[in-house]
Amino acid sequence: MSSDNIGLGFYDENGITFQTEGKHIIENVKRILTTRRGERIGNLSFGSDVSKYLFMPDLTIDDLIAEIVNSIKRCEPRVTVEECSLYSRKDFDTVVIDLKLRLKSSGEILETSVEL
Repeated sequence: MSSDNIGLGFYDENGITFQTEGKHIIENVKRILTTRRGERIGNLSFGSDVSKYLFMPDLTIDDLIAEIVNSIKRCEPRVTVEECSLYSRKDFDTVVIDLKLRLKSSGEILETSVEL
């Protein structure tokens, strides 16, 4: 195992593989945003309420972005959120969250998108 590889990846088409820190963090951020808070037994504060908030009529985009940023800050302390934007794909009934994250350890920028 290379020193650049720090974690196991369970969703690779080749089975269990080792991942770099950046890939591991991106996978964890996606897991945070797609897990409802209270859903994970033994860690009820893990996750976010984004999917629940999407259907609240009085919520603004700023409220959703605040929930995303706070969830990542609470559950993934290795990064800070530099940018967060949302858009919807009406033809697929999907909301896409675009994120730019900064690794605290190295300052490296990671970019990812999460679909809900």
